[in-house]
Amino acid sequence: VYKRQGIIGGRTTDWIGPRIPSIVGLMLACIGLVALSRLNQESSLAHVGLATGALGMGMGLFGPANSTSIMGVVERERYGLVTAFINLLRNLGQVTGTAGATLVVTLAITGNGIEADIGVLRDETAVASPLLITSFMDGLRMSYMVGACLTAFAAFVSSIPGKPRIRQQSLTDSRKGFEVEGESTPGGL
Repeated sequence: VYKRQGIIGGRTTDWIGPRIPSIVGLMLACIGLVALSRLNQESSLAHVGLATGALGMGMGLFGPANSTSIMGVVERERYGLVTAFINLLRNLGQVTGTAGATLVVTLAITGNGIEADIGVLRDETAVASPLLITSFMDGLRMSYMVGACLTAFAAFVSSIPGKPRIRQQSLTDSRKGFEVEGESTPGGL
C-alpha cells in the first residue's frame, strides 16, 4: 500500500502542492494508528489489514509532500546535503520510535510485576502467562496511541498556514535565461 500510495502522493503533491496531501496523509496515518491501538487477542486479520492499510496510505501520501516542502525552501546547490539530512532524520526517527515503543511495552509488562521476556510469545509450543499476554497487548496499544497523538499533533502543525518563504538567492530559469525574483515555496509553506 505504501509504495503505491507514494506514487499517488507524489503526483498529487505535484498537482496541488504539499500542504493538503501532507495533512490528509498524517490524518490517515493517525486513523490507522488509532485503529491499531484497538487491537486485542481476538482481533481479526481484516482489522489488522485495514488499520495497516490506512497507516501505509497515510505515510505514502505524507512522504512526497513532506520532501517537496523541505526541498522547496533549499537552494539547488544544497539538495544533496539536505537529502542526506532528511534520510538521517528518517532513520533516527525509525530507531528512536522502535526504542520508544519497546520501552512502553516493557514498562507495561514490568509494571505488572512480570519479567519482560516476551520470547515465550514467539514460541508456539510454549504456554504464555495470561497476564504477560494482557500486559504485552496493553503496552502495544499504548505505543500505538502515543504514535497517534504525535501524528495528530504533526497534522495540526502542518495545517497552520505560514508565510510564503522567499529564497535568499534569485533563481535562474535555465530554459528561458532570466531570473525569477521572490519565488515562494510550494503550497505557501
